[in-house]
Amino acid sequence: MAAGDRAKKKISERAEAFIASAPGPGEPILAGAQVISGLSRAWTVWSGTTRMFGRTYYLALTEHHLLFCWISAWTGRPRQVAIIAPRDQVRVTGSRTGGQMGWLTCEVPGRGRMTLRFYRMWWPEIEAILAALKTSP
Repeated sequence: MAAGDRAKKKISERAEAFIASAPGPGEPILAGAQVISGLSRAWTVWSGTTRMFGRTYYLALTEHHLLFCWISAWTGRPRQVAIIAPRDQVRVTGSRTGGQMGWLTCEVPGRGRMTLRFYRMWWPEIEAILAALKTSP
């Protein structure tokens, strides 16, 4: 097992266990991936303080919801389920899976437009989430 696969497995296990124990919809997770909101990583070249403006989430897709579980940037442990959005109300407005880091832009009820970035190792999970969101009624 490659180092990236071990990291993905550890992040997924921690987040899914946390989501299962947190108050919420109580549905099984169909797909999940780590994403980063906020400014582009290119901005960190100019100033490391721009890292403060982003949040790391574990994006979890269930049968009826899309959950954003906030993950601490320092410890990598889940902190809270910050957003629970009905799956049929989330609209994906754009995406790109190329290069080292891809992105997707979506409209989340109560949050507005969010740009989420993800590393290459999460592409299969992100593609599964995108396919499910695009086929939502």
